[in-house]
Amino acid sequence: MQNLILPLSVVVLSILLIATLIRESLVRNELLKFRLSLALILTFSTIAISAFYNVIVEKWGYLTLSYICSAFIVIIGLLMFNSLFLSIREKRIREAYFHCVESNNYFVYLNKRHKIKNISKSFARFLGMDKNDVIGKTFTTLLSERYSNLIINNNDYTADNIKNIFNNISSSKNDLRFEIKCLDVRGREIFLNLIDRPIYSTNNKFIAHIIYGQSKGSEDVDKTETQLNEKSTALEMNKLRFRALLEEGNEPLFFLNLASNSIWANDSLIEKLGFSGNSISFEEYKKRIYPDDLAYYMETIEGLTISHPQYDIKYRFKKDYDYVYVHEKGKKVFGPESEIVSVIEKIRASSYEKTGLNVLDDLHTEEDLYDALASFDDNIPYEIVCLKLNNIRDINEQFGRRTGNIAMNDYIRAIMSAFVDDGLMFRTSGLEFYFIIKDFKKMESLKHHLEAGKILDVGAVYGSNKVKVEASMGIVNNHKYKDPKSLVKFAKMAVELTKGKQKRYSFYE
Repeated sequence: MQNLILPLSVVVLSILLIATLIRESLVRNELLKFRLSLALILTFSTIAISAFYNVIVEKWGYLTLSYICSAFIVIIGLLMFNSLFLSIREKRIREAYFHCVESNNYFVYLNKRHKIKNISKSFARFLGMDKNDVIGKTFTTLLSERYSNLIINNNDYTADNIKNIFNNISSSKNDLRFEIKCLDVRGREIFLNLIDRPIYSTNNKFIAHIIYGQSKGSEDVDKTETQLNEKSTALEMNKLRFRALLEEGNEPLFFLNLASNSIWANDSLIEKLGFSGNSISFEEYKKRIYPDDLAYYMETIEGLTISHPQYDIKYRFKKDYDYVYVHEKGKKVFGPESEIVSVIEKIRASSYEKTGLNVLDDLHTEEDLYDALASFDDNIPYEIVCLKLNNIRDINEQFGRRTGNIAMNDYIRAIMSAFVDDGLMFRTSGLEFYFIIKDFKKMESLKHHLEAGKILDVGAVYGSNKVKVEASMGIVNNHKYKDPKSLVKFAKMAVELTKGKQKRYSFYE
């Protein structure tokens, strides 16, 4: 029984880990699927080890069992440390952001049930209570209890119907603006011009909202506004930061705190560049910058000054398993803790040499191909065609690359004109193209032209040069196959089947 202490201890630790991860999921409003799955696997494994303890010891020995349990303890420890570290760091970041509005006129952060999670001192005073006393209470209840005569957007509201004004925010994708008129305790009129901004999680679920704005008509408000204008540079920096967070929330942006060497990225940037969470260390971010571009990036960041705080650069950044070009525009805000606010967009551009020919240079990329296929309705029929140009290299060698590019440009233009709608032509490699046909008549026309041998061997004359473009096509429709990767794969397989054959087209069935 005494030897069972080790595996049983691991069971207890793994259960504690599950509890920690569940708590973190609740705080984030997001299920931590990978870490919870790993914790459950560890828990069931250690329970199984405890249940079959004697069999395992008899077969492999107690030393092997102790090694396994030790490995489990190390994994559990790392997961718990990671969870606690991220929670502490995220809490500090949230506190920093809420601190930036502590002295703002009116600001309140509400959960989806309209309960107050954070509030500025001015708004708490407006509700007639201390800031610490209103946390966790329902905002609409406090508002109706404090002021009996409320006019919101020129309509009278009472304790019974005031909640109606906040019900629409949960289904709104945009800000709601409203004006509140009321009398303070001294009988003076107060006007609040407020904005209600919804907050959604990464899975597009409404989780909270922020109400913020300005007021006029009260001596106390005038005094607050005067105090705000006299705040230090640090407060001005925080106001700018929070304003950027609110106004640019749909842009892919991040805040780089140079003092803590940490980055906070919003959900839009996470999606575009493949981050695993909103918080990331600057060192980890730099590791994903292409090595040859890192010195240029750091030189730009470190060279920012008060007189020249803005920058605009392009560099390569690793997303998944490959590098993509990104365009970063930002500004350094100087203060006690200087910070850089940046907007980052992934550049979608062809990696092929510009030819000066509008058709080739303007073609969509392979990434655009997959995005287009993913956006189509599976119930609407279409065909995807893989097109390979077989003899462009021979034309380049015989007549020069310029002639080869012109011949390729004219051939692609002819195909697009005859069969392609909505610019659905894509270049996936130097001599490989894909196009999508959604018009049934054009599908039949393509089949007819292929059977007649009219479009896979096309001659052209450029001055004294007479050339003939030879092509192969592989066609697949979405009747049976729906997945974009499968459609592209089978279209390519179809064109590969034509190699060495007289008939240079194939329908994948």
